[in-house]
Amino acid sequence: MYTVGTIGIMDSMTTENGDMQTYNGYANYETWLVAVWIDNDQGNIDHWVDVAKHHYNISEDRKYFTKKEEAIISFSEDMKEWYEDNMPDSCDIGGLWTDLIHAALGSVDWHELAGKYMEQALENVEV
Repeated sequence: MYTVGTIGIMDSMTTENGDMQTYNGYANYETWLVAVWIDNDQGNIDHWVDVAKHHYNISEDRKYFTKKEEAIISFSEDMKEWYEDNMPDSCDIGGLWTDLIHAALGSVDWHELAGKYMEQALENVEV
């Protein structure tokens, strides 16, 4: 586990050929930070794993996506919506601070996080 409030070290940088940079194994700092906050509380982990299971159970194979892929897509949308809907009221003040918070949330790779918790949800399930 990581300690929130410390700055991590990037484990890769953008290369000359334009490869994407990552942050501690995640798409970017914002994604890593959300994962850190979730992973530092077992109740949060349990909650998101349960939500992942729910999305898996209500999903089905589609023309272009497997059941699991479909579940990850809907789960990632659900996670994003939950975090946007549960921002503190102090974010209603507007201006620079609100714009920065919205920009940070907009940078989170919700699909990556949904995939991570879906993997945990399906560890003991035959797919």
